[in-house]
Amino acid sequence: MYVNEGHGTETECYNKSMAMRVCEQATDCYAIASQNDICSSNGGYRVTHGGPTLLYNGNWGGTSLSLSLSLSLSPSLSPSP
Repeated sequence: MYVNEGHGTETECYNKSMAMRVCEQATDCYAIASQNDICSSNGGYRVTHGGPTLLYNGNWGGTSLSLSLSLSLSPSLSPSP
């Protein structure tokens, strides 16, 4: 799984704790993502904006991915009452 928004960009790369803080301050951030070939020299995590749209690509054999979702902030991921 990966977050489609901002995928492949390295414009907002931080270490994990800073990425979480930047995400919390942005009104449109609901996830941070890590991929071993993106942002690897800048702390490893990128801040995403919009979505998140989670996608799957089964052809990524050697790529390490992880993501953190801010479920409490994301209206599209909040549980129904």
